[in-house]
Amino acid sequence: MPGCIAFRVFSSGERNTDITVVHEWIDQVSFDDYLASDALARSCQLLRPMRPRTPASRPLRPHTLATARCAG
Repeated sequence: MPGCIAFRVFSSGERNTDITVVHEWIDQVSFDDYLASDALARSCQLLRPMRPRTPASRPLRPHTLATARCAG
């Protein structure tokens, strides 16, 4: 998707049916476009019947990471 920097999927160590998906976006507009996209709607239609329970979502607010610099 345009504006997506990374997309990672992690499995749960506690339940073999749980996963965590982490998306990184260049900006809020790109993320909003993804939320409104046909691609996400189609994915939800396919995945919804396979979920054992209601998904939880926790957005992480964007911020700029400072680059660490070593002296010397």
